[in-house]
Amino acid sequence: MKASIIITSYKEPLTISKSIRNVALPNIDMWNSLEFLVVAPDTETIRTAEQTFEKIMADTNKDNTNSNGNNPNVSDVSDSGSSRDATDSSSSVNVSTSDNVLHYKIIRDSAQGKPNAINMSVKEAKGEILILTDGDMYISENSIKLLLKHFDDENVGGVSGHPVSQDNKTSQFGYYGHLFCAAAHKKRLNSPTTPMSGYLYAIRNDSRLWPLPKEIRAEDAYISTKLLELGYKLEYEPNALAYVKFPQNMKDWLTQKTRSLGGNVQLKHFNESESTTTKPKTRNIKEDLKMAYFPLTYAKTPKEFIYSLLLYPLRLYLWVKIYIQDKKKSYSNGAWQRIESTK
Repeated sequence: MKASIIITSYKEPLTISKSIRNVALPNIDMWNSLEFLVVAPDTETIRTAEQTFEKIMADTNKDNTNSNGNNPNVSDVSDSGSSRDATDSSSSVNVSTSDNVLHYKIIRDSAQGKPNAINMSVKEAKGEILILTDGDMYISENSIKLLLKHFDDENVGGVSGHPVSQDNKTSQFGYYGHLFCAAAHKKRLNSPTTPMSGYLYAIRNDSRLWPLPKEIRAEDAYISTKLLELGYKLEYEPNALAYVKFPQNMKDWLTQKTRSLGGNVQLKHFNESESTTTKPKTRNIKEDLKMAYFPLTYAKTPKEFIYSLLLYPLRLYLWVKIYIQDKKKSYSNGAWQRIESTK
């Protein structure tokens, strides 16, 4: 198996179907070398994922479907029971089409957060390369192929995709979504040690990465750091687009940013190797200051300029909150947190 595509999800029955189709259908020609793993803790998302894969099977393999609606080429290889049972901890099937085989597995995680969900997925994954994305977003059609090309270089350990905001830019927090995506794009183009984006990234399935500590809050930054420590290099694929919705109100914005930025600050507690010559540029207030003028230069209208000015006190408050939490060790662990306004 060349690559395993892992879709982590938490209470996403309304979006998981589009996410699955978005990674599976444009890559039918690669099905023989790909497997698709969906991991979620809730029955609704798991059931919708099962139904989506079954529909894909029906649409791509109608000639092989018998009269009672069962595909004779479906084989249940799960130890836990029928692949149709959404209450199982995991289920796995291989589905033959005329030219390819669709490999997929549905995994029920223990609702302990994304790091734990990834650990469970990696145990089941057979791919040499792991491609990770989320069940509440979608990616451009050629993203998978573009990411995989980078691994022709044996020194490449990870490749980040390019998050693109789907928010309305005319609102304050919608504007911030576009601004932060543009800033991250600029940093990744200019600095190969910028951590990968958790919305879409690909990594070598190196056993030394696993398991992830279950208490980490920014698994993308942690994995980026570990890959550099192991001697790999990171790359960026600007044409592998990940379409994302960001928080639309103050409460959700602070919750998400406290978690993601705070997770970067948290990394210093995980015994990073002092011998590493290439250090990742994890997000901290010093890195923020290097981009201090970017919000002002990014603004194109008077309204956007005002939004940019308002961002400075918000960002300062955010960093003060994060460093106080880090000092007191008062932040939450890696458990799932749902940001409703991003849905």
